[in-house]
Amino acid sequence: MFNLNKITRKNIRNLKPYSSARDEFKGNAKIFLDANENAFGSLGGDDYNRYPDPLQLKLKKKIAKIKKVGAEQIFLGNGSDEVIDLLLRAFCNPGIDNVILMPPTYGMYKVAADTNDISSIEVPLNGDFDIDLENVLDVINEYTKLIFICSPNNPSGNRMNKVSIIRLLEYFHGIVIVDEAYIDYSDEKSLIDLLGTYANLVVIQTFSKARGMASLRVGIAFTNEKIINILNKIKPPYNINGLSQDKILEALERKTHFNDMVELVKNQRYKLAVELEKLSFTEKVYPSQANFVLAKFTDAKKIYNYLAAKGIIVRNRSNITGCSNTLRITIGKPRENTVLVNSLRQLDGKKTLNFDFDENNPMVDFLKRSARSSVLHRKTSETDIQINLDLDNSTITKIDTGIAFFDHMLEQIARHGGVGLNIKVLGDLEVDEHHTIEDTALALGEAFKETL
Repeated sequence: MFNLNKITRKNIRNLKPYSSARDEFKGNAKIFLDANENAFGSLGGDDYNRYPDPLQLKLKKKIAKIKKVGAEQIFLGNGSDEVIDLLLRAFCNPGIDNVILMPPTYGMYKVAADTNDISSIEVPLNGDFDIDLENVLDVINEYTKLIFICSPNNPSGNRMNKVSIIRLLEYFHGIVIVDEAYIDYSDEKSLIDLLGTYANLVVIQTFSKARGMASLRVGIAFTNEKIINILNKIKPPYNINGLSQDKILEALERKTHFNDMVELVKNQRYKLAVELEKLSFTEKVYPSQANFVLAKFTDAKKIYNYLAAKGIIVRNRSNITGCSNTLRITIGKPRENTVLVNSLRQLDGKKTLNFDFDENNPMVDFLKRSARSSVLHRKTSETDIQINLDLDNSTITKIDTGIAFFDHMLEQIARHGGVGLNIKVLGDLEVDEHHTIEDTALALGEAFKETL
């Protein structure tokens, strides 16, 4: 059973936090002479001579309304990297405890752990860039305090299996951290909905990606109030500057602009993937739920150098676990994507495209399609079923019900139907196979109904 007090470092439990001037007086006043601020103003204009709200209450209330959580369930960090660092400092004893990482993944998890003298146990993702659940469960020991999961994953772009994450939340007595930096580009819901069920869940999001505010450095952690209180206890007093708070409050009002940007990126992501798959030297374009695609080539280094010589910079990920000969390509503006694709077509000896990837082009109707997919989670006392169904992407099929012949039959449905079908079932097979087969059939029917 998860016991927050038990996994919190003793010195953190006993720590008396720093109390700032703004912590000690929260009311209204005419004259503030308590914080040694410059009373004569700011060279930057406005009221930047004053310290900002140390707990960012106005901004948290706005975020809480949008995300449908309590403001007390929100922690704001100086980028997600500060959130990651504070979690390590709060719960891991240097030189003693460890964390579990699942490469290929976001590199700062290991850097932050190494900086804090916390050892990392690495359990590579499987061939589909998904959680290798059994191996993760096998390596957990009494000193394991945190498990980091990036979903959608960087650099592969895919979402992690929800059933596997839930299994970890239920089995692991430490904290499971799900980093959802790219969640706004995903067709699946955030795991924020699980916060009320699992006290050991921390969900990280950011304003850097879909909202385009990377320069302001603001990351978000959603979790239960007790964990939030610990993070507030050890954070620097004014970790989010006033300018960032003001600008993000303004940005949260631009709902239509935000939605339009997200849809444009998703549209461009699909069209870019289509064009990359046409190249003779492309071996695979991995399905993405982020603002980038990962593509495997016959010679990634050659293509990287070729593009760099043309002033086009992508990210060579060939040197990290499971990503040999891959390039990670961020979705650019329509014209940038066209230049990229035409450069690659030239290398491949193909004619260049005579149109831009823009919304006014007649080819958009052909390339753009509405999503015909669904994600379904069905849990009973006998089974726990996760289904991802995509009628237009047959590359995602993976079946694991625990019954080999049943897996084979479901794979045939997907293969001959030309659909993508990802099914993960945890059933009471120790009793018999009846519940697993019947409940899977019911859930699959519901998934098709929702998709159509």
